[in-house]
Amino acid sequence: MTTARWHVARWSAPAWAETGIKLAAVGVALRALGGASPADYWTGPALATFGILALLSLGLLAAIWDRLVEREVVAAVFVVLNNVGHWSALARLAGTRSLTASLGAFTALMLAGDLIKVITIRKEGIAVRGASSNVLVALTSLYAAGYAAILVLHLVSRG
Repeated sequence: MTTARWHVARWSAPAWAETGIKLAAVGVALRALGGASPADYWTGPALATFGILALLSLGLLAAIWDRLVEREVVAAVFVVLNNVGHWSALARLAGTRSLTASLGAFTALMLAGDLIKVITIRKEGIAVRGASSNVLVALTSLYAAGYAAILVLHLVSRG
């Protein structure tokens, strides 16, 4: 771990927009969690969504460590909230075993946030501890692809 001090970095307007959109997604997931109720079976799209969302959520656990190393206050707080949102959405899905409107809203907001993030990384040439902007774009694009796949599954399940 680094010995750097905790700090608040200067964020661009698009970076704040991405964060705001994703915080809205976290709010959707937390609100939806309260309505979870058990279902008797898994549908194919719901099971596939569960797998994708579980992988995305596990990846965000690693992001907590990264933010602790960076020691940037806003990013560190946000990554914890982002984890809470993802794990809440996953718990809701596990409880209902169906693709609810709230899950669709959550993933649409997360996708929008990640699309803004890709543009921001490219525009600002952001690099983190030796990881080039190309690497950051690739990682963010993997998340965007996961959210897009969940949205497709959501639409398919609606018929």
